[in-house]
Amino acid sequence: ANDGAEIVKRIKKFGIIDNSFENVIEIGEVVISAILMSKPIWAYEAQVRGKNILLEYDIEPNVYVIGNENEMREAIVNIIINAVDAIKEDNGRIEILVNTKKENVTILIRDNGYGMDDDTKKRIFEPFYTTKGKKGNGLGLSSVYKTIQKMNGRIEVESEVKKGTSFVIEIPK
Repeated sequence: ANDGAEIVKRIKKFGIIDNSFENVIEIGEVVISAILMSKPIWAYEAQVRGKNILLEYDIEPNVYVIGNENEMREAIVNIIINAVDAIKEDNGRIEILVNTKKENVTILIRDNGYGMDDDTKKRIFEPFYTTKGKKGNGLGLSSVYKTIQKMNGRIEVESEVKKGTSFVIEIPK
């Protein structure tokens, strides 16, 4: 019942852009927090499923953006969880890089998972689109897209079947 209520809350938010929540956030702290919050999934749960996943990161310090810390953390966690799900075999790898380029902050999240075909790449940010069957509800990446959009940023995906996926997020400083 609680999960259903949470899904309904998210559905209601899809048509609304509310920027009243914004604060200055240090993006490196948010990313580190997301890594730690998702560690039970990429480290422990993955091992139970027979996967050994190494998560590495390189984060430029003192990089600030305007946004909602909780929503940004949730967005990073969503992408990490999708990466874990995409890694089908032992020796998986997730890499997260955060740096500045001119007036933007770039967050790169790359995995060596199964990857996506072109049709899937075109639809991944659509609400309720999922490739996970009953395991997913199709709201994870659509909420990621919405969060980045609220921050006046953009998100792109690069992926190749059997070679992995990279999400590139650019947010203005």
